[in-house]
Amino acid sequence: MSKTFLYIGGAVFVLLTLMFVADFFLNIPVLRSVPGINKITCQFPVTVSGSSMEPTIKAGSRINFNKCFQNKENLPTGTIILYSGERNTSIARIKERVPQQDRFIYKVGRDNRPGESIEVNPDRILGILNNSLK
Repeated sequence: MSKTFLYIGGAVFVLLTLMFVADFFLNIPVLRSVPGINKITCQFPVTVSGSSMEPTIKAGSRINFNKCFQNKENLPTGTIILYSGERNTSIARIKERVPQQDRFIYKVGRDNRPGESIEVNPDRILGILNNSLK
C-alpha cells in the first residue's frame, strides 16, 4: 500500500512540475487556468539595482512585473517595461511606438534621463509593471 502512495505522489509531482515548466518557461497557460495560481505564475520579481527610474522606482526596491500580459504590440505610452537588453535586463518607460516597414519598435527611456532614448523590439519585452506610475 505504501508503494502505491509513493507512485501516486511521484506521478502528481511530475505532472505539477511539467505544468509549471509549460507555464513558466514555455508560456503555455496550463497552471494559469487554475483559479488563484495566475497571481503566482505571472509574477516576475525584480530587485532594482540602479537609479535610472528614480524618483518613480527607487534603487533597491523589489517590484513584481507581470509576464502574462496579452499583447506586446499595443502597450500604451507610459507603461513601465522590463526587457532583455544587450548585457542584462533593464527597466524603462515606453515613450512612443514607431512603425518600421512591416513591424514596429518602441522608443523607451528612463525617468531620470529624459534625453536618452533606446529602441526596443517588442519580442524583447519580458514583463510590464501593472498600474504603471506616470
